[in-house]
Amino acid sequence: MAYKAVGNTIVEWDDNAPFIFTLVEKSGPENARVMCSETINLTPLRASCEDAFLLHLKESLIESRNRLSLTTVKSQAKEFVGLFGKMTALDVFDTKVSFVDESFLLSLGAVLDQIPNRYSSALANLFDAAPSSPLFAKGLQKATFPCERERRGGTAERSIQSWARLSARPPSPTSSTNVTLRTLPAK
Repeated sequence: MAYKAVGNTIVEWDDNAPFIFTLVEKSGPENARVMCSETINLTPLRASCEDAFLLHLKESLIESRNRLSLTTVKSQAKEFVGLFGKMTALDVFDTKVSFVDESFLLSLGAVLDQIPNRYSSALANLFDAAPSSPLFAKGLQKATFPCERERRGGTAERSIQSWARLSARPPSPTSSTNVTLRTLPAK
């Protein structure tokens, strides 16, 4: 077993399986300390990513514990597994990923409508936190990352449709308040 300390968190992994690691820490008030742990498994990414890339990703996730909660680190790891898994399922890669560069981001942009926003956001957040990480090609800029597209779910779409119907309807003669909705000119 190998160990690494990050703040009050101990990270442990087996050297024979370095892509499965557990973050363990004590939390809570002094008189009621509770041991919390989260296990992260990056092994599914070996099909689409180079081992060196995964070791850098593991190190970035471990270091992110300094600024993120334990459960957020676990969620972020799930987003990366989802992102690379989905891109592999969409047959985007012809070789294993060794770092994120402009061609990777162009490929991501091409399939962005088939990938949840949270996946691309996790990658952009990791870049924001450590732009000089070996995970990213030198010279990448935040503007290079594909933008999230606006998605209107069922509730938002129904609200927009309701407002459209209300604004098109003439005011009721029996209503106690008479509100007129006006449209603003386009900018």
